[in-house]
Amino acid sequence: MKILMSWLEEFIDLKDYKDKPEVLADKLTDAGLEVENVERLGAIDHLVVGHILELNKHPDADRLTVCLVDVGMAEPYQIVCGATNHRQGDKVCAALPGCVLPGDFKIKKSKIRGIESAGMLCSDKEMNLSQESQGIRILDQNAPVGESVSKYLNLDETIFEISVTPNRADCLSHWGLAREISCLINKPLKSKEPNVRPGKTIINNRFKIEVKNDDWCPRFMGRWIENVKVRPSPAWLKLKLERAGFNSINNIVDITNYVMLELGQPMHAYDFSQIDGAEINVKNSVPGESFTSFDGTTYKLTGEELTIRDKSKVLGLAGVVGSKNSGINDDTQNIFLECAYFVPSSVRKSARRFGIETDAAYRFSRGTDIDMVPRALNLACELMAELADGEVSKDIFDFYPQPLVRPKIKIRVEDISERLGFVATEKQFEFWLERLKCDFTKNNQEGYTVFPPAFRYDLSLKEDLIEEYGRLEGYDKIPEILPQMSTDPQSHDLNFLKSRFVTDFLSSAGFRQTINYNFFSSSHSCLAAENLKTFNIGIDGEAVKLKNPLSDKLDVMRSLLFPQLFENALHNFKHGRSHGKIFEQGSVFFKKDGVYKEELRTAGLLWGEPRDFWESSKKEVSFPVFKLKSYLESLLKKANVKNFRFEDKLDGKLDHTKSKIVSPGFLHPGQWAALFVKGKYVGIIGTVHPKILEDEKFREPMAYFELNTDLITQDIQTYNKVKSLVYYPTVKRDLTFELNQNVQFKDIHRVVNKVSGALFQNLDLKDIFKSEKLGADKMAITVTLYLQDAAKPIEDKTLDQIQDKIFKTIATEFQ
Repeated sequence: MKILMSWLEEFIDLKDYKDKPEVLADKLTDAGLEVENVERLGAIDHLVVGHILELNKHPDADRLTVCLVDVGMAEPYQIVCGATNHRQGDKVCAALPGCVLPGDFKIKKSKIRGIESAGMLCSDKEMNLSQESQGIRILDQNAPVGESVSKYLNLDETIFEISVTPNRADCLSHWGLAREISCLINKPLKSKEPNVRPGKTIINNRFKIEVKNDDWCPRFMGRWIENVKVRPSPAWLKLKLERAGFNSINNIVDITNYVMLELGQPMHAYDFSQIDGAEINVKNSVPGESFTSFDGTTYKLTGEELTIRDKSKVLGLAGVVGSKNSGINDDTQNIFLECAYFVPSSVRKSARRFGIETDAAYRFSRGTDIDMVPRALNLACELMAELADGEVSKDIFDFYPQPLVRPKIKIRVEDISERLGFVATEKQFEFWLERLKCDFTKNNQEGYTVFPPAFRYDLSLKEDLIEEYGRLEGYDKIPEILPQMSTDPQSHDLNFLKSRFVTDFLSSAGFRQTINYNFFSSSHSCLAAENLKTFNIGIDGEAVKLKNPLSDKLDVMRSLLFPQLFENALHNFKHGRSHGKIFEQGSVFFKKDGVYKEELRTAGLLWGEPRDFWESSKKEVSFPVFKLKSYLESLLKKANVKNFRFEDKLDGKLDHTKSKIVSPGFLHPGQWAALFVKGKYVGIIGTVHPKILEDEKFREPMAYFELNTDLITQDIQTYNKVKSLVYYPTVKRDLTFELNQNVQFKDIHRVVNKVSGALFQNLDLKDIFKSEKLGADKMAITVTLYLQDAAKPIEDKTLDQIQDKIFKTIATEFQ
């Protein structure tokens, strides 16, 4: 928000800070209103008000004019100008020789196409008053010839750019900030009450006004103004608005913006000719109806928005934006001026629902001063009578059935000292209460009863007043004291240790951890029902929607970690990371049997292969899913998970549930598997579908896994378990089986592990032999079995018994 120092000086004496605005900026920042920038616009010498006496075409240039300009000297100056918007008799800004314009542009006498020019006629851009300008600045006809333009336009200005926290909406205006500065520097405010001369018209004779939702609109005021003349605003009003960051539209719209910037109260002027049925209603929208805002955007309303409407249509979303057909235009003659107080939550919801950001919504959604409404309305009416020749109605419509009840706060000075850590005194506390415009009473036994002003709606609790005391006294007065530790250190939470175990393992394996929001877009393809059913067995695939989302792209709680993790990988790939490994550990959310559930997941992505100078020119097909599978196997073994398996042929059925597991749409249908631990489904692994990679022009293969963190960490030891060294050697034997070719090694591994019992250490695949002599559907598979006994050497007799039992079991189970 931009604040003009000259505007502030209309309400408070700041002459002590005129030459040192940075000191004032520091005071505001220390008080919690961060001043991000201080811009000083200095006066420009030799820039004066000129009067064009004669205007002739340049003899050698069609686009140039030769002007004879009275600049208050004995003789007029001849100035060549390239603009087209000036006429004979205009008052202009003339930069004379010796003038230095912003950007170190020096003006001197020169010849332009053979004609002498003793200066330059300036535009707003050349005087650094705006970013763009259509031509030279034309001044009012009453501008005194020869006077300094810097003085006339008040170019010697200081502009503060302030970041106001959401709870301090009372400072979103020049009056509000002047009131805050008055509190900080202990100087009185200058009151400037509006002076309205009412006419003879009665509002009720013109149209009907009715407020049907006073829960969201506790106060609604309005006034009729007729016979207005819509025209450009005077120079002083344009300059104030432009320096505050607003574009000048016309005198009516500019006045409403001016009042908002001065008093913090947004308002809206309606063209009466556009109001159907001569009635104004404040009530909720009709579900399904359309509303077109002043910028031409059409919105479909839900019935939950408060609207300002006439007999047949919506004139505006209350506190947010006006409609396209209700605004002021050059033909407007009669207007209805609305000034109201809207409940912040209703404005905030409407603005966020449709993603509308306006200056009015910004202020209403944070809270405005309900007592400021009549003063703001009167100021706007005074200016419209003065600048637009409007005739103001005799009466005012004021709907205010339940006057605001200010909160009553009980507080003791001892409470302040206990919370802030330094001694607070009654004298100083009363001083700050007076400066804050709070009413209060004192009781020696109970302390103080404080009634905050209406404009400080953020003061409602005892803690708020304690914070105000610390803010105004200065946070630097709070001493630095190291608190005493009166309890023994506590052990880490078991769930934290388990989740930390997984992240530490993946980090040590070279994966980079990512952190994403817990919500994303409901339109994302990964929210398809089959994807949710794959990961959340037994649920119907319903996502958890947000009632008040920050944006359309963040409107549901995530049910999968894949979409955001894929976006992370895509961002890295587009920035030159041709290979990488990333993971995320975070919560997912879903709804089961009408109950909201939260589950901790760990997911990872791996893509591409490192390339080096010695790489073969023949590019081999890469299957990163197998590399990712090896990482998961190592993780599970380190997590003390003994009974796990990968299943890629589920046939849609599981032993422990009636739910069906299908290949998710974002994984390759032939390169994925479900992970089971102790017979229970815990996650999935697979190659990302090539169609997804092709659509995003991702030219490297990619593999993905997602696991239930709690289920894979059930058997983790949170301490290091020490085992004795085994002194007896490992024994190995090579075994060969003749089997059908459809038998998988993992099934052989399972049988050999079970038969070998506690002596089993490992089983390696050594060779696969196929031959016509064995048969077309037969193969000979050789494995190496490793056995070890920690207590004694393994005898040959024991080995033979285990070997025979393995052969018999394999023969029985696999023929």
